[in-house]
Amino acid sequence: MNLIKIFLDIFAPKYCFSCFKKGRYFCFEHLNVLNSFFCPVCNLRFPTVEIKKITCKNCRKKTYLDGIFSIFLLDENFEKLIYAYKYKYYYDLVNEFSEYLNNILDEKFKYLFKNFIFVPIPSYRTKINERGFDHIKLILENSKFKYKEILKKIKNTKPQAKSNLKERKENLVGAFEINEKFKDEFKNLKTVVIFDDIKTTGSTLNEAAKVLKNNGIKNVFALTLAIKL
Repeated sequence: MNLIKIFLDIFAPKYCFSCFKKGRYFCFEHLNVLNSFFCPVCNLRFPTVEIKKITCKNCRKKTYLDGIFSIFLLDENFEKLIYAYKYKYYYDLVNEFSEYLNNILDEKFKYLFKNFIFVPIPSYRTKINERGFDHIKLILENSKFKYKEILKKIKNTKPQAKSNLKERKENLVGAFEINEKFKDEFKNLKTVVIFDDIKTTGSTLNEAAKVLKNNGIKNVFALTLAIKL
C-alpha cells in the first residue's frame, strides 16, 4: 500500500482545489469549519449540545428530524470538492472526507448517543450505474462508522439542485422505503443518524427521517459533510 501511495504521489499528485498547494485536495484553512449541531428547519446553531432534542421547539412540527450535525459550511470551495467527487471521478477524495468523519465520531457522537447506527441516504440504482459508485456509501465504507443500509430508494427522482423547495418536497414523496432484511433490527434500535453529503433545504433528509419514524425509530438525527446557511 505504501508503494502505491508513493507511486501516486509522484505520478498523480494531489493539489488543493483552492490554492493548488501539493499534498491534499483541500487545505483545511480554505474550508469554513462549523462542527456544530443545527436546527434542521431554521438552521439555529448549537456549538455545544447537552440535550437530545436539538430541533427548536417551534420548528418540531415542521420536520421529522431531531437535529442535524454538519462539519463544514457549503460554500464555493466545498461545492468544488463535492462536484469533483461526484461527477469528475476524484474517487480518492473519499479518504479526506472519511478522515474528518472519524474525528467527529470520536469527538461528538460516541458521547452524545447510545445504541445508535448510521444510515446512508441511498441513491437510485440507475444513478449508481451512471456514476459508477455509490458516493455516500463509499465515504462510510472508508470510515470507521458502523452503518447499515436500512433505507432503500425506490423512486428515480429528478436532480434536486434544479428544483425549488416545493418541487423538491413533491419530488421526494414516496422515494424511500425500509430495506426488508433489516426490519427485525428495529426492535432494539432507538436512534438513527442519517448520513448525506450536503444539506441545502433538508427535503431529502426529512423524507428519509419520515420513513424511519413511521417505522418505529424514536430519534432521528442527521450528519452531513456540509450545510448551506
